[in-house]
Amino acid sequence: MVKVILLSHGPLASAMLDSCAMLFGRKENFSAVCLHEDDTADTFKEKIILEIEKSINKKEVILITDIPGGTPSNMSLLVQKSYPEIHILAGMNLPLVLECMIKSDFENATSIVNAILETGKEAIQELIFKDEESNDLDDLM
Repeated sequence: MVKVILLSHGPLASAMLDSCAMLFGRKENFSAVCLHEDDTADTFKEKIILEIEKSINKKEVILITDIPGGTPSNMSLLVQKSYPEIHILAGMNLPLVLECMIKSDFENATSIVNAILETGKEAIQELIFKDEESNDLDDLM
């Protein structure tokens, strides 16, 4: 089973897990590490390491960060020096995390990362309301 750790500035990573739980329930192999204003880079890095250490197979760990170049991504890269087999993805969004949840029980980390990279590219779309679509709110939920 692949261990997935979501990393973010503020509570985004935890909120992402809460949103996923509405659809799939809680998954024990998913966790969140949130950077708080009073965290130092070192304390945040240590939190990441503690989560990785909870994994049975250190080769099957995926870190998903909110933005490239931010502290969560940069600390993940530093952690990767000690755990070179972990995968790091930046640009967390809900479709990406949901895809990861679907695949995490039966695929390995490398194949999940490859699938997520494709899903991430397709996740951003412009939506335009068309007159022939329903105006009934119940139909839109």
